[in-house]
Amino acid sequence: MIYVRFIDSVFTDKPSHLLRFSFVFPALKSPAAFHEQRKSLERSKTGDYLKHKIRSRPEKSELVNMRILQEPAAEGPAHDSQTKLKRARLADNLNERIALRPGPLELVEKNIIPVHSTVKEAAMKGIGAKHTIDLCSLKGGGGGREWNQAVDSSHSLP
Repeated sequence: MIYVRFIDSVFTDKPSHLLRFSFVFPALKSPAAFHEQRKSLERSKTGDYLKHKIRSRPEKSELVNMRILQEPAAEGPAHDSQTKLKRARLADNLNERIALRPGPLELVEKNIIPVHSTVKEAAMKGIGAKHTIDLCSLKGGGGGREWNQAVDSSHSLP
């Protein structure tokens, strides 16, 4: 009884054109037997595809060599602490590199980001600390990319 209620709710919640598109209802132009054959063919194709993928998947030793899996002997509390330490080092290294990246105004000054000349002049002169420079006019150069970025003009230029 629960199954029937579930099926009823599925059919009543979705319009019939969506059910036809998802192959729940057969299309009106094709007979029901054709729909069943098509559905059976799709299931067998999917089954064959999955069997092929399962047969051709790599062994555990290959995954360990490719560093996708960790070695089975490397488990336990010592390994957990080593993994946490490695992640902390990576996070620190990433934060240091992000801190060294140039700011948007430096990129404008070095002509790395193409901007409209009026925006560039305003950036070079340095507007008051509470004003912002709208870099929505950053077009061209990079294959038609548009940059939508608001930059705080309080960043100091080197």
